[in-house]
Amino acid sequence: MCKMKSWDALDSYYPGSTSAGANCAVVNAQTGAKVMASLTKPNQEPLAVENVVYDNWLTYTGQQWTDSSPAPVAYLSNSDGKLHIVGKELYVARNNPSPFVGAEKKGVNYCQAIAPEYLRKLLLGKITAPKCDAPPVYQQPSGQPEPPKPWNCANP
Repeated sequence: MCKMKSWDALDSYYPGSTSAGANCAVVNAQTGAKVMASLTKPNQEPLAVENVVYDNWLTYTGQQWTDSSPAPVAYLSNSDGKLHIVGKELYVARNNPSPFVGAEKKGVNYCQAIAPEYLRKLLLGKITAPKCDAPPVYQQPSGQPEPPKPWNCANP
């Protein structure tokens, strides 16, 4: 897993990832495109996985971010059988009232994204992602903290 702490850092490694509508799934998709390009060379091993979906898992501060962390960045979906690459995302608003969030962490977007070598191994069948259901959808808390919803998807 690669962990980037701000859109500035993300944009330095993944140009254009901070454009309007971008999210951590965009970062993973750019990583995937680079990995796929490296796998199309002559005499390359055949791909074990061809159906890849890039998902964004938006979370919020507190237990929603720390639960299942680090989250699996890849899983084989029980519902569609495809390999899902998950970009776990956390945006810390500038006006976040939490006394536990320092000023230097406000206004920052965090991503847990897939490492290129890990994705390469998945695509070539060198390792297998866990078979799971999709991660839980979190709603932004409104006043009361939301109880954690664990994602029962084990890292391989």
